[in-house]
Amino acid sequence: MSDEKKSRYTEAQAKAAKKYLKESVEDIRIRVCKGNKTKVQKHAANMGESMNSFVVRAIDETMERDTQKQASSKEIPSDALNSPSHSSITGFSPETERQIDLKRLLSDFLYQIDISASYGNEVLASLLDKARKQQATETK
Repeated sequence: MSDEKKSRYTEAQAKAAKKYLKESVEDIRIRVCKGNKTKVQKHAANMGESMNSFVVRAIDETMERDTQKQASSKEIPSDALNSPSHSSITGFSPETERQIDLKRLLSDFLYQIDISASYGNEVLASLLDKARKQQATETK
């Protein structure tokens, strides 16, 4: 028996794979806080995918959500913001604004992050201003 280590691939297969990767794929290096790599690996495994597939999917889904958020914010005509069906503060319907717990918003940082992720930083700032004003009137 030979001392050479046998490869699973022929030299031609390895060359073809290298050419494919060079022509079709780009690398992105990311850094995460200590311990997060293991969390990502475990989550990806629980989802039945590789860590790379999970990260690519997360990026794609986030970009799609951001694009939809930008498109929906552009769809609100400026005159509609002054109508009774839209809040002048946040730019979305009063029903949607009523679903946000303003008291919780003042005290729960994670809730603030969720609101920011869902509606954007400008909306979060407007809602926080409204919550502070509401709190000030309630304490008088």
